[in-house]
Amino acid sequence: MFRSRKSWSLGVSGLAVVILAFQNCALDGSFESAEMSSETKIEMDEVVHDFVAPPKKAASVPTTYQPILADRIYIKSLVEDVFGSRAMLTDSARILLNTAEFGAPCSAYESYIDLKGRLVNSMQNCNPFSATRLNSTVLPNPSSARQALLSSACSDWVHSDSTMRFAIARIGKGIPKATESNVQKLYHLFYRNSPAPSASLIQSLQLILKYKGTVSYANWRSAFYTVCASPHWQLL
Repeated sequence: MFRSRKSWSLGVSGLAVVILAFQNCALDGSFESAEMSSETKIEMDEVVHDFVAPPKKAASVPTTYQPILADRIYIKSLVEDVFGSRAMLTDSARILLNTAEFGAPCSAYESYIDLKGRLVNSMQNCNPFSATRLNSTVLPNPSSARQALLSSACSDWVHSDSTMRFAIARIGKGIPKATESNVQKLYHLFYRNSPAPSASLIQSLQLILKYKGTVSYANWRSAFYTVCASPHWQLL
C-alpha cells in the first residue's frame, strides 16, 4: 500500500515537471517558430488578397458561314409568278423535283385529290417514299449541279413563247422600252424585297436590251435569262 502511494506521488510530480517545462518554453521563446508561422499566414493572406488573377481567355469557337438558299417550293412559286403556270409544264421544270439539290423533303400533303377527283398540285411526281427524297436536307446547299440545272431551266423558260410572253407582260405592253424603271421591274421580279439595283447593274442590263441599237423581243429574252440564271436571287 505504501508502494502504491509512492508511485502515485511520483506520477504527480512528473506531470508537474512537464507542465513547468511547457511554461518555461513559452517564457524563454522556445515557441517562436509557432508565432512566426502565424505571422507568415497573415502575410500570405495579404498577398493572396492583393493578387489579381489574369482574366480567363474565352474559349475559341470555330464558326463557318453557310448561305441559306431558297428551296424548291419557293423557287416553284417564284417561277410561276414570273413565267406563269405553264412554266411547270416544261421538261426543265422537273429539276424542282430534285430534293437533293433544291431541298425541302417530299411531303404526303403535296399531292391530293380534290372533291371532284382531280389530282391537285403540279409537284405530284415528288415521291415521298423515295429514299433519296426522304433523306434530303430541309435547307439546300449550294452546288455547281444545282446552278447548272437552274440555268438550263431558265434557258427553256425564256425560249418558250408562252412563258416568255407572260414574263414580258409583267414589265409592260408590247416590247417595253429599256427605261430604268422597266429594268428595275425585271430585277425585282426575281430579287423580291431587295434594295434597288446599283446604277452599274441597271446600265449593264440596258446595254443588253439595246443590243444592236434596238430594243427587241430577243433582247428582252437575253435580259430575262441574265437575271434568272443569276444565283444571287436564291439567297434568303
